[in-house]
Amino acid sequence: MDNRINFHDSALCEAASVTAPRLLNLTNNLDQISDDIKRLEAWLSEHGLCIEIEHSLEEKPWVRISDGEQIATERIKLKWEKHESKWRLVYESRYIHENDYERNRYLVKPLIEMPAQVRIDVRQHLPEFVRAIGDALPEANSEPLNLENWGDSETEIPF
Repeated sequence: MDNRINFHDSALCEAASVTAPRLLNLTNNLDQISDDIKRLEAWLSEHGLCIEIEHSLEEKPWVRISDGEQIATERIKLKWEKHESKWRLVYESRYIHENDYERNRYLVKPLIEMPAQVRIDVRQHLPEFVRAIGDALPEANSEPLNLENWGDSETEIPF
């Protein structure tokens, strides 16, 4: 990316020259975040993870909306779920209005498709999400289910 900036106003040119490296750094960081999200999705898919996992990230109990009077709660989750027939890393946000349920809002979208600021904010939660996946799965060295006695009338199927 070209860091050279040409403006007619010398002060604007100087300010832009100082800012250009920061913009480049932001672009590089966003590229790395997006790449990590894509790699995480691919890794989970390659390992055949096909069970829904959800992990609560944040709950903001009193969010003021534009009229300044209505109070709402925003609940944010990161999920691994089937989205439009494909398993994806999904961002979910729910705005729940305390007194006006018609104003409730629900957003579910693949994380990679969310705006940059959302991806930046969620980045710090990706390691804990991966740990939550691990916690939801059986231990790697656990015994497989014993299916030998399932035909017996007294044996209950464990699910």
